[in-house]
Amino acid sequence: MLSLPAAPYVSSRCVCIFNPTNNCLQGTWQFISIPLLDDAKKAHDIFDDLESLLWVLLFFAVHYFKYRGAFNMRVFNEVCEYSDETNGTILMGGDSKLRWLQSPRITFECKPLQAFFNSFRSFHRERHWKIALSTDNEEEKKVLEDYEAETQKDIYKLVSHFDNILNDPNTDWSGQDAIGILPEEIPPPEDDKPDEEMDEPEVHPQPIPEVKGPQAKGKRGQKRTRDNLGPEDDNDRRRKRIATSKSNEDRGTEGMGKSVTHARRRRIPAAPCNRVLRPQTRQ
Repeated sequence: MLSLPAAPYVSSRCVCIFNPTNNCLQGTWQFISIPLLDDAKKAHDIFDDLESLLWVLLFFAVHYFKYRGAFNMRVFNEVCEYSDETNGTILMGGDSKLRWLQSPRITFECKPLQAFFNSFRSFHRERHWKIALSTDNEEEKKVLEDYEAETQKDIYKLVSHFDNILNDPNTDWSGQDAIGILPEEIPPPEDDKPDEEMDEPEVHPQPIPEVKGPQAKGKRGQKRTRDNLGPEDDNDRRRKRIATSKSNEDRGTEGMGKSVTHARRRRIPAAPCNRVLRPQTRQ
C-alpha cells in the first residue's frame, strides 16, 4: 500500500517502518504503544502493533465486561508535555500504561478473558523490563535484541491465546458481555420482524350494548345497535342542527315577554368606560 500514490497521505505511523527518520507520531493516542509515546523518534515495529492490540482489547473489555476493582481511564488518555532547547515542546505519555502492566488492579469475571490478559500483559511487562535494563547497558541491550528476534520467529504463539479463549467450552460469551445481553433486553420493533414472524392479532368478541335514548329506533322501527347504526345522512344531520338551534332559542327567550323575539347576540368589544352595554333585541 505504501507504494501507491496516496501513500504520503496515509495517516498511519506504519510509514516509519520504512522511514525511521520520520519522527511525526500519528495514530490513535489511546492505543499507541508505550515506547512510541515515550520517544516519537522511535521506528515503528511489530511489537508496537502487538502492544496496541492489547490496549484496544482492554479499552473494549472495561466497557462491555464485568470486572472487580477500579479502573482509571487515564491509562489511555494520559498526555504529558516535555520541553527542551533542541526539540521544543513535545507530547509524551505511557507512564500510566506502564503502571497498569505492573499492577492492573482489576479482575474480569470472565475467566478465559482474565487468563488472556494475564498472559498478554506478562509478555509485554517482560519486554518493557528488558527495555528499561538496556537503556545504559550494552550487554542488556544485546539481551533485548536476542529476545525480540526469538519472539518474532515464533510470533504465532501469541495468536494461540485468542484461539484458547474463544474455543473454551466452559465460557458463555453471550451471557458475560454486554454486547450479547443488550439485544435481548431491547426487542426489535414490530416492523422489523419478518412476515412469517408477525403475530396475528387476537380477537376477543365483546357483547354489544343496545343504544338507548330517543334515537334507539331505526328507519324501519328496528332497534339501532352498533352493527346497524350506520353513518348519518345529510337529512339526519340537518334535523339535529335545527332541533338544537330551536332548543337554544327557547332557552334564550325564557323570562322575556311574548312580544320579544330572541336574536343572536353580536360580539361587542370591551368598552373603555364604565358604561353598561346591553344586548340588542329586535322587536
